[in-house]
Amino acid sequence: MAERSQAPLLPDHLFVYGTLRPGQSAFEKFCREALTIDPAVASGFLYVVPAGYPILVLPETPGDTPQSRGPGTVIGDVLSFPDLDVRLAEIDAYECVDSRSVLPTLSTTALPASAPEAACGNDEYLRTIIEVRLLHSRRVMNAWAYACPPLRMGEVKRSGRLIAGGDWNDR
Repeated sequence: MAERSQAPLLPDHLFVYGTLRPGQSAFEKFCREALTIDPAVASGFLYVVPAGYPILVLPETPGDTPQSRGPGTVIGDVLSFPDLDVRLAEIDAYECVDSRSVLPTLSTTALPASAPEAACGNDEYLRTIIEVRLLHSRRVMNAWAYACPPLRMGEVKRSGRLIAGGDWNDR
């Protein structure tokens, strides 16, 4: 009997760090039906681009999952939904992400230049899988996140403003 290859296990959670967080502008429209909301941290850097919205830049070298707040961490929330696939499709449209710009593999560092870019014209985000740490339970898990596409990293670092504490709520 031939072995069947299994598809990789995809996360059933979403890490949000900006306008999709509770109390922010897009939460009510896209995330109000979250079943759980857990404060969490991820490795990376949070920038505000000149248009005024946040973007997660993944670290250029792999590192440990952050233990808590500090340099090189982004503060956010991990959300779970009863209909994550439906919710992700809606958020993908909001974030200008299409199926070619979803990386269903764990990204622990800046994405390679060969990573697919969004096809909707402005290439704002790329949806990928990152490792996060829940702040209350200290549990480490994988979650979907919207990150800076490789071809935008230089532009974001040059023209964006780094949020030193990594928390959009404290900008």
